[in-house]
Amino acid sequence: MKTVYILGAGFSKDAGLPLADGFFSVMKDVWLNLELEHQTAPIKVPLEETLRFHSELNTQFSIPLPIQSDNIEDVFSLLAAESIGKNHRAGFDRFSMQNAIAYTLAIKTRDAYEAGSKIPQKYAEWLRVMLGHTDANDYGNTSIITLNYDDIIERSCNLLKVNYNIGLDLDNVNCKYYQGTDWSRKKENFEANARLVSNIDTNSLSLYKLHGSVRWLRQKDSAGLMIGDPVSLLTSEELTFAPVNHEIFIEPPTFGKSLIDPIIRFQWANAYKALMNAHKIIIVGYSFPKTDRHALYLLIAALRNNAVASECIIVNPDAETSDELTNIRTVLCEMHFSYGIHMLGIKASEFFEDSQYRDIL
Repeated sequence: MKTVYILGAGFSKDAGLPLADGFFSVMKDVWLNLELEHQTAPIKVPLEETLRFHSELNTQFSIPLPIQSDNIEDVFSLLAAESIGKNHRAGFDRFSMQNAIAYTLAIKTRDAYEAGSKIPQKYAEWLRVMLGHTDANDYGNTSIITLNYDDIIERSCNLLKVNYNIGLDLDNVNCKYYQGTDWSRKKENFEANARLVSNIDTNSLSLYKLHGSVRWLRQKDSAGLMIGDPVSLLTSEELTFAPVNHEIFIEPPTFGKSLIDPIIRFQWANAYKALMNAHKIIIVGYSFPKTDRHALYLLIAALRNNAVASECIIVNPDAETSDELTNIRTVLCEMHFSYGIHMLGIKASEFFEDSQYRDIL
């Protein structure tokens, strides 16, 4: 039986990573820590520019705005709209948005995984539950579609020694592997340490990152992909001293996402195939926000052509109160899941750690 997980920010919350609401307070904490670490200006500037814009937004208007000023999706959509118009903010662009997000998540994840932390083992156990305690020969029956940029799943795969793929034939996308300051690290050594394999390994767990990853860096206008540890990437000479030529490969959470990049399109295409062939779909910590309708369209389009799906589990503390999730349930009832929808108004931690939910998994 093929199982597909769709993960949102609520999945990563137990690691201290922010939801869309409250992202800026976490970003400010990271910026203050970078100040204490005396990091160089190229690292701090994107955070400073983002926080300055956010501060201006909160003080500029005396009446409530029709957006949530502490929600990163709303604020970055406003920034994207400004960049289209004549009032483009000098020094702030898509590159700055990417880096502001990447630094925030990479530093918070690094801190969550520091020595002595219980976070690594917690998420490794969650992944073990997702895999169903199966052996390596059955990993290919599980796919994870994530809207998150962080690398918690990758870290968990490394801890459990689970091979995973990102839906790409890495030999054909000019993939480079990065660790420390070394771009020449041999592929076989990287695989042994990072567990990332090519999609031709059908027994591996499939991990599709629809919005990119803090682990991915590339040269602009290049089809290649550089993969490695996020903090090392963010402090690499390629990004800090040649930012004009490089970018962290993430799609900012704005109203106008671009899905034309071939690597992003591969992620979405593979996610579509996984959903189209899924017997069970489990949505954890994701509420299909209005700023990300693409994910909703992907789900509906895939299910229109799915002849085997029979069960869907939605795990979200707001499962019973969210209009978006209520609409999702209505759509699913109309399509495939009249008798197999479970709406669980609980946190991800409860779902993965409480034995009472093992029966529906």
